[in-house]
Amino acid sequence: MNQEQEKRQLQEALKVYFLDGDHGLEPVYERLCAIEKNAIEEAYLEEDFYPYFAARTAVCKELLGNTPIYELFPEEDFRGTFEDDRCDDMAWRERYYFTKPVPGMPGTWEVDRQGALYQAYRQILYQKTIMRICEKYPQELLRELSQDERNRLEELMRKVEEKEQEPQPDFASFQKEKVSGNFETTTEKSAVRSKEESEV
Repeated sequence: MNQEQEKRQLQEALKVYFLDGDHGLEPVYERLCAIEKNAIEEAYLEEDFYPYFAARTAVCKELLGNTPIYELFPEEDFRGTFEDDRCDDMAWRERYYFTKPVPGMPGTWEVDRQGALYQAYRQILYQKTIMRICEKYPQELLRELSQDERNRLEELMRKVEEKEQEPQPDFASFQKEKVSGNFETTTEKSAVRSKEESEV
């Protein structure tokens, strides 16, 4: 097995472990985002540049659209709010799409975190973000797992490997045989039809 295959198996096993476990998606999402943030900070330490939770921000843009937040909040942009690289793009984007007026407080708005639409959005956000981090930072995640978690992951990796080794149907040959069979059947029918017509 080459390194690329091992990496792919690790990625798939991590996805299964984190998405199908009994952990609940939100705490897993928070945990993986923290690991990603640490990895990003280490990578950009000397450059003094810290992208803010890259995976969740990218997924948020996929779900809500990638209109620049300075266009969504021109007044805030005028104040220079978005000039800092550490600006939380996702928080502002959610604020734009999911806020509602606060009862009894005119002019005050808050994110409707209990709304059905927001809850559905967050579940998709959790799933996609977890998958993205598993794909991009498999080794970083592996280092953060406890021994019990590593043991469970090894079992999952064996299952992934076994599944990959299962014989796959040869669709090309199947299609060729099907076409050939249809041709032969058609030829036979034509021969029978010709014989019947000649007898008549």
